[in-house]
Amino acid sequence: MKLALHDIKRLETAVRQCPDGISFAQGALRAGGVPQEIKDAIKKILDTDKADHYGDVRGLKELRVALSDFINSQCGVIVPESSVLVTHGTTGAIANILHQLIEPGEEVLLPEPTYPAYWNMVLMARGVPVHTQVFEKENCGWKFSVDRLKESITEKTKAIALTNPSNPLGYCFSHDELCEVTELAEQRNLYVIVDEVYADHVFEGEFNSAVKFALKSRHVIKTGSFSKNFAMSGWRVGYLIADPLLVRDLWAVQDAQVCAPSLIAQFAALHAITHPELLVEMIEKVKKSRDLIVHELAPLAENGILEFSKPSAGFFLFCGTQYSDTVYLADDILSKTRVAVVPGRNFGPSHKSYIRLCYARPEKVVVEGARRLLSYFGV
Repeated sequence: MKLALHDIKRLETAVRQCPDGISFAQGALRAGGVPQEIKDAIKKILDTDKADHYGDVRGLKELRVALSDFINSQCGVIVPESSVLVTHGTTGAIANILHQLIEPGEEVLLPEPTYPAYWNMVLMARGVPVHTQVFEKENCGWKFSVDRLKESITEKTKAIALTNPSNPLGYCFSHDELCEVTELAEQRNLYVIVDEVYADHVFEGEFNSAVKFALKSRHVIKTGSFSKNFAMSGWRVGYLIADPLLVRDLWAVQDAQVCAPSLIAQFAALHAITHPELLVEMIEKVKKSRDLIVHELAPLAENGILEFSKPSAGFFLFCGTQYSDTVYLADDILSKTRVAVVPGRNFGPSHKSYIRLCYARPEKVVVEGARRLLSYFGV
């Protein structure tokens, strides 16, 4: 088995070598950084011995309780502590799940466009990642097809990995769609992993979390993190909500992979989640940047150079182009403008003609990056 590094990391590394480089590549919230209040709280922890030892493999008890309370306040459901596992980021949560559930040769469906890291994560678990086309382009956005998902299931299928809101589309699943996917999983004895890292960045419409389904069905697992809502991507704190029996099995998997999540990072997450007012400013910054990039890049849409719609959630613009494959385009843009965007092939073979831009950046960065793109395309 040989893993290939996807273009997001390659381009992110390259643009950081440019003195005035602008990255619209990696999906990190970089619009002011971690709130100062969280940093100040951690300075106090560092003056104690609270983080100077191995933590509980399940995660800090206080954080698990706080997560239960936070989800209850958001979704109106009671999450027992036994259903919560704190992990090394959401990728750590999904890696734990895959290593526990997937037998060699079993398939994991990746409804495209999908988050590229899932591919390698499935391979690492000795599974078979399978891209499947279940999203259809509509005039004002995208449509999800449960029927297409059904058609993709084989006797080897073991799990389905979804992002909600979608990376890269910003698509939010309806309650009925989540019901249908849950019923499908129960009927076919499959697992559905729903990655909800962008759940706090829903700007229009209603967000329907999979947590309610995870608490009712052993076939559904919800994951989340502190990377996108509190800008803590570098701290690596995530979590999952699942059937208590599965969570208990995952203790040993997590112990084998990371021993235990970072304690100092968990104390930062604990402060963040018990001060939800800190979220308000972060969400508003991202929403303003979304509106700004849509406005600034409008001439490219008006001239038929890029095709995109304003996403209702998430961090990304997923733009159609006139190119059959945008790998060369992304590399050329970086070379000539020092702006990094991601070629669509990373999100599935059916989307090679697309590019993805992360707009979770300071307003002045968004404006300058858009100006350079307009110049590149001669607009």
